Amino acid sequence: MENINPQAFSRLRGSKLIPVCFSSLSKWTLKRWVVAAATSVITYIIIAIPTAIIENPIFGREVGVTSWSIPVLVITSILSGLLFATYVRNENYLPEERSAKIGSAGAFFHFLQWAVPFVIKLL
Repeated sequence: MENINPQAFSRLRGSKLIPVCFSSLSKWTLKRWVVAAATSVITYIIIAIPTAIIENPIFGREVGVTSWSIPVLVITSILSGLLFATYVRNENYLPEERSAKIGSAGAFFHFLQWAVPFVIKLL
């Protein structure tokens, strides 16, 4: 088995080797971080209230909250916030017509993947 060059997956920033995914997070604006934090909190509340992880008078549980429920909910909330923040436009945004066309084509083919078998089943 070959040795993997760590610089293929990381970039040298200053004197530290930082994974590429984290170096892109370092370029985020304050606006994106605020959206990520707010979305994380809202996601936590929207999931925790109906599942009765946060006790409330509307929803209840017959079985107690398991030990892994809260950590999974926290991780889900954080990842949801980070994902939602990626949809916030940067100030240095340059529209790429090619990527818009590829995205539209992907959405169309995904629609066909779902719609064609459904229509054939109806016939």
